[in-house]
Amino acid sequence: MAFGNIVPSYLSALSLKQALELSNLYLENAYKTEDHDIVLVLCHEAEAALSQAKSASKKLHTQPGDAEYQAMRDGMATAYVDLNKLLERQGHSDVARAIIKKAVKWGGSLDHPGRLASTFQSGNITGSMRETSDSAGGPSTVGPANIPSSNQKQDRDIVTIDSRIFSLNVRPPTTDFKLPEPDERLNSTPQLVCCLGLLQASHLPDITLDPTVQKWLHLIENNTDEQGRLQTMVTEVVRAYKRDELKDAKIITEVVHLAPVLNKDTYKDLLRELYSGINHSGLLNVHQLEGIAQLIQGGDPGYLDADDL
Repeated sequence: MAFGNIVPSYLSALSLKQALELSNLYLENAYKTEDHDIVLVLCHEAEAALSQAKSASKKLHTQPGDAEYQAMRDGMATAYVDLNKLLERQGHSDVARAIIKKAVKWGGSLDHPGRLASTFQSGNITGSMRETSDSAGGPSTVGPANIPSSNQKQDRDIVTIDSRIFSLNVRPPTTDFKLPEPDERLNSTPQLVCCLGLLQASHLPDITLDPTVQKWLHLIENNTDEQGRLQTMVTEVVRAYKRDELKDAKIITEVVHLAPVLNKDTYKDLLRELYSGINHSGLLNVHQLEGIAQLIQGGDPGYLDADDL
């Protein structure tokens, strides 16, 4: 597989911060993926993003000794070290040696542990679900940010995602939601994700839920019509996104919020739609590019094939 310093046109509009964050996202997903071909594709994309970050760094108005300058060098060095270790693990020692030389140029060292490798080896993992109820004993509510993604259903040992990833993006709402009765109207996409996320996570042995939530789950798990209604809503949100000609940042943020609860076919359909939007745009659509990255980050890694990347 060829690696080099050529920056693809679709990355050329990214700032240093955006390019470095995108590279880290590719690397994190590569560490979580066992498919050899997909790992190499992700490594290639990560290296391309780092090349753009290097190019963008020349536009910074910082000087050696500045905190921002040092943080930039540390971030670049660490990303190159992580890329080196991934390539070594895949048996591409020659390319890995070239990559580690780049890490050294940014201030890294041959014995640098890297960020991702040390995280995976140290057991720094997460996967908890928090539940809350109001002080008056009213209906239990659950926030969407606490819903495990579909890959957590298969394996609870999920590496903690660095909080710097897409720190500038619009984050999903953190408002808590009332769990709806069967056939009751839902108020938002995050509320829909909350409901389906609970249904997906209910079988996990180490999840302790509020009694009110357990009662709701028991009611819905025995109501196949309601489960079908919720799944149909997911499909309709994706279809509505495909029909919408505007596709601004708010709309993209809403649809990729569905990532943890999408089935494989709908996930792939949405991924193709986001890619098509970038491919047919005269200028790079950064919102759709970030949407792809968030969809990959939030969805099940097992949904991705080498051809997707």
